[in-house]
Formats: sequence, structure tokens, C-alpha cells
Amino acid sequence: DVSSGDMDVVARHVKKRLAEISAAVDALPALDIVADDKAGALAERVLDEMRATVRDATGGLTLSGGLGPNFRLAKVAADQKKPDGQFRVGAGKSAVLEFLRDLPCRKIG
Repeated sequence: DVSSGDMDVVARHVKKRLAEISAAVDALPALDIVADDKAGALAERVLDEMRATVRDATGGLTLSGGLGPNFRLAKVAADQKKPDGQFRVGAGKSAVLEFLRDLPCRKIG
């Protein structure tokens, strides 16, 4: 069982990390965020940290996460590693097309 107190701790931690990351991302030129794998690698580390925080604070609650160049692709990516993993779709047309190539249509909608 997960108590509301546990979820409050998790929520505070996630909000704090997002604020820190937001400040760092705001300092980057917009094109670098899309084209640079450094931003993707940072996002992967942050997502992994958040998943670990939730797991530790709740006594083992698992969650999956996805990262991608837009919200829809990130959501589809999250489905790739359920129930306890994460997946990142690379930036750029070729990476997106490679990710989508073998997905059933029902996964995209």
C-alpha cells in the first residue's frame, strides 16, 4: 500500500528536480535540445532517478516512462518498457521513422 504521505514526498522530489532541469534546459539554445543527444541522455538520467525515487518512497511501486521529440512519441515510447522501464525515441526524422517502422497502428493512436 502506498500512503498519501509517500506520494507527497515523491511529488515534492519530482517537482524539485523538474525545476532544476527546467533552469538548465532554459539555458540551452532550442535547436541544441532537439538535435543534441546530450539533452536526451540527461533526460534519461532524470527519468531513471524519478522512477527510482518513486520505487524507494513507495516500497516498490513501478512505473514506466518514455522520452521523445514530442509528447505523443514519448507516450508511445513509454509503452515499450512497461511495467518498469523507460525508452527514448531519438531526435531527428530518421530516428522517429525507425521507431515507428515496426509499431502496430493501434500503438500510435
